Amino acid sequence: MNLHRTLLALVITFAAACGSSDVALDSDANPNAVADADPNAPDADPNAPDADPNAPECSATGTECNNCIDDDEDGVIDGADPECTGLEDNDEGSFATDIPGDNIDAIKQDCFFDGDSGSGNDGCDLHVCCFLEPFIDCCEGNETPQADGCIDFTGPKYDANKCTPTQQCIDSCSPLTPPGCDCFGCCTICEGGNCQDVLTNPAIYEQENCDGLDNPTEGQCCESENLDACYSCTKSDECGPGGCNDDPNDCILCPGQTEADLPDTCNEAECPATSTTCTLTEDCASDEYCSNGCCVASIIIN
Repeated sequence: MNLHRTLLALVITFAAACGSSDVALDSDANPNAVADADPNAPDADPNAPDADPNAPECSATGTECNNCIDDDEDGVIDGADPECTGLEDNDEGSFATDIPGDNIDAIKQDCFFDGDSGSGNDGCDLHVCCFLEPFIDCCEGNETPQADGCIDFTGPKYDANKCTPTQQCIDSCSPLTPPGCDCFGCCTICEGGNCQDVLTNPAIYEQENCDGLDNPTEGQCCESENLDACYSCTKSDECGPGGCNDDPNDCILCPGQTEADLPDTCNEAECPATSTTCTLTEDCASDEYCSNGCCVASIIIN
């Protein structure tokens, strides 16, 4: 009897030590239970840093400019991509938005960031020549000969006295406009340390992107990777948030810049007084978009 008790005690002690008494002695144990992972297994990459448990997560909503994916494979995603204009922009690879009816007028420039063309809902209606200072002689003379380097502005005639945006335009479009741009899409775009003021409206170019062009020339297309092919422009001082590249000590990011591009005098990126800083769109209000570190109002198409 003592021998049986001794053997039984040894069995129970051994099973408890192995952490499997339930499996060995209890007939109700789950036969399909999954074994614990090996606590002694090495990390997949011992040199990889642990994930930040407090880092905000990106929430995809469907459009290319808010889906947490680098659709055009240029190394920047969604609002950090200078070619993204807002929540409804469905073309991360160019300044076109893929919104039906948006930015289709090459001559009459309306609010570039409101998702449509025409001044009916925003009061913005300026001739394209108001922004093309390098072509001002062509605009004023209504000349079109390509030999003289003039753009063929077919349509309403340019009047320099009609280049001031209305108050309705300023009130409706300025909140939609990201830092570094004016209401009409004249933006300071930076690529590899090269910053240029360019007119981004794809309607004024021969094609809306530079696909198929090895060395595009001015006027053929406009992309952040091909700024020399874009038309240089002069921003409207009245309509837009301002900021970005206006001052050598400016701490506001231009489209295409990161905090590494800021002057040494800046501790971190800042935003115009009308905006708050953000990392992702989730940091902004439900009707706002995180555009390169700043919350701006965004259209929402129902």
